Amino acid sequence: MIKKKITIPLYSYDMWLVKLSQSDYKKKVRLTTAKIGLKSKTIDLDEETCKEIDENIESGDYNGAITCHRGGHRKLVVFFYPITDEEKAVEIYCHEKRHVEDYILKFLGIEDDEAAAYLAGYLGKEFWKFRKK
Repeated sequence: MIKKKITIPLYSYDMWLVKLSQSDYKKKVRLTTAKIGLKSKTIDLDEETCKEIDENIESGDYNGAITCHRGGHRKLVVFFYPITDEEKAVEIYCHEKRHVEDYILKFLGIEDDEAAAYLAGYLGKEFWKFRKK
């Protein structure tokens, strides 16, 4: 499992990118009690989201991801399931990046196109660096 915390400075948002490896799947990584420890921080997840992640792990659903937003807080976590299709990887990373953008902009009530474009550029850079790990 690879984890990286990213603080988005302009919006004071914390985001964790988590890459689950195939060996994590084989060990059946269990996300229980609606909490996932990420270093000294915790992201609370609702039971429905935990169930969805568990079902994806159980079924061996590779080439996917899920973005979770902690309601009322400036915290996000993106879980990437093992990606076996490199062409699909671009689509998955762009798709989840868009969810992150939408959560942040909506939470902060930002409708300015230029602010959204700066956020998109910053996240693109961070997702790209994480993808290369």
